[in-house]
Amino acid sequence: IVTEYESKSKTLTSTGVFSVDASLNYLLAKAKEKEVLFDLSVTDGIKGCLDKCISENDLNTLILDLGENAIIAASFSEKKNVFVMIGSDNNNRCLFVYDSGNYFDADVIANLGKKRITTHKESGGSGIGMMTTVSLLQKYSASLKIDETVPNNSYTKCVSVIFDNEGKIIIK
Repeated sequence: IVTEYESKSKTLTSTGVFSVDASLNYLLAKAKEKEVLFDLSVTDGIKGCLDKCISENDLNTLILDLGENAIIAASFSEKKNVFVMIGSDNNNRCLFVYDSGNYFDADVIANLGKKRITTHKESGGSGIGMMTTVSLLQKYSASLKIDETVPNNSYTKCVSVIFDNEGKIIIK
């Protein structure tokens, strides 16, 4: 009962940027539709990231693409959790998107940034989100890290965007 009440009445912390708040609230609504618990943590101000790392429109695109992918993945799991964190790691601005869905399919990893591929076509997946993500990361020389060794029982993986000017793709 408490979890259901919390889910229905949840409001997210404001990031201080209207369009980013709107994107995150859209994801919260999508998560509620699919009975996925959606949470957010903002440990560093977004405005500094927008000044130095990425345009507001492109940040929203990343948040929405990675967030929707996470919600779709989590909706097929017994545990239905998505957690978005905007912060820093090793002095680099980062976007972390955790979910409790299945691990990435080998074909998705093999074709990352090369062609659109999805394992969730029946639930609205098109593969365009990861293509767009890789394209935006190249534009900003940001790195993508997919970590399937998350030491937390609530999540199975984390997809991170790291604004480090290195443009790497790291699979763990």
